Amino acid sequence: MYQVFGASVLLVKEQIDFSKRGYFKLTFRYLPSNYIFIIENEIRLFNIFIYDEEGANISLYRIEEYNNNLDDMKNINYAINLLFNVLREDKFFLYLKKDGKYYKKTSAGTFVIKNMLEELYGR
Repeated sequence: MYQVFGASVLLVKEQIDFSKRGYFKLTFRYLPSNYIFIIENEIRLFNIFIYDEEGANISLYRIEEYNNNLDDMKNINYAINLLFNVLREDKFFLYLKKDGKYYKKTSAGTFVIKNMLEELYGR
C-alpha cells in the first residue's frame, strides 16, 4: 500500500479475524482529499469502497471493473494502483442515502436522484 501511496495514506483501523475464513477490513484515509477507503474481503474476494466525510460512497468496482479474486497478488496490486489513480484524478461520483432520498455527489454539487435503479443500471 505504502509503495503506491507513499505518505499520502494513513491506516486508520485494522480488523483481522482468521477464525472467520481470514476476514480482514482495512480502513485508510487518503490525505490529499480526505477520502476514506476500505479494503474488505468476502471469503475469496475483496472489495474496495471510497467514502467522503458525509458517508457518501462508491465501490471502486463500479468506477472501473477489476479482478477482485484474492487468489493472485497481481489482482490486489492492480486494484491498489487503480485506486491510487482514481483518487488522484478525483473524477468519480459518490452516492448518498439521506432522509429516504438518494443523492449523487459530483464536483458540480449534490443532486437528488429520482430513480436509483436507472442511475446505476441505465434502466
